[in-house]
Amino acid sequence: MRQTPHLQLIAGEKGAATDARARHDADAIIVSPDEPASAVLPDNPVESGAEGDMFRAAEGRWGSREIEITKVDFIGPDGDAGHVFHSGDRVEVRIGMRAPLPVDDFVVGIGIFNADGTCCYGTNTYLEELAPETIAGDTEATFAIDALDLVEGTYKVDVAIHKIDGYPYDYHRLLHTFRVKSRVKDVGIYRPRHTWRFSGNLKFKEPRGPRS
Repeated sequence: MRQTPHLQLIAGEKGAATDARARHDADAIIVSPDEPASAVLPDNPVESGAEGDMFRAAEGRWGSREIEITKVDFIGPDGDAGHVFHSGDRVEVRIGMRAPLPVDDFVVGIGIFNADGTCCYGTNTYLEELAPETIAGDTEATFAIDALDLVEGTYKVDVAIHKIDGYPYDYHRLLHTFRVKSRVKDVGIYRPRHTWRFSGNLKFKEPRGPRS
């Protein structure tokens, strides 16, 4: 297992036949109240027989629905919903939720995965020290990304709301997709903001145009 601080992703078997099985085995973004938060990522997150292809891994939805995710929208810099963005764009993930009865134990989480099954980023409100107080009725949580610094490619998103101990109210596994486009055909996952500096007799022609 690989471990990094701040995030715990419990990896289990592909999908779940019931909510009870999902609570025990399925992937969930949770923090155990009995131990420090840490990231536990599966050695092989793809368990569908299509190793290396995250888009053929198990997709699904499970949870008690005591709180329900009613919509997930990706909002671009123009304020419109969409699924195709440019590297560096400001993007918001708006998560609509409904709690018929007031609930005081809840965590909202998000995870972004590339086509190889690599978790590009994952976090939740508990990890970011937002202590839950109450959720009731129709609500919305917005995860705002100032700059979508990912390389060109297609990405899938997990969205979840669950208890602090991981009990899922509603978990969307790889059900939401967006694409990043870029004129620069670099590789990897993360595209850091950067510049080049040179010294000596080393020259380049003028840039071909803006890169995004």
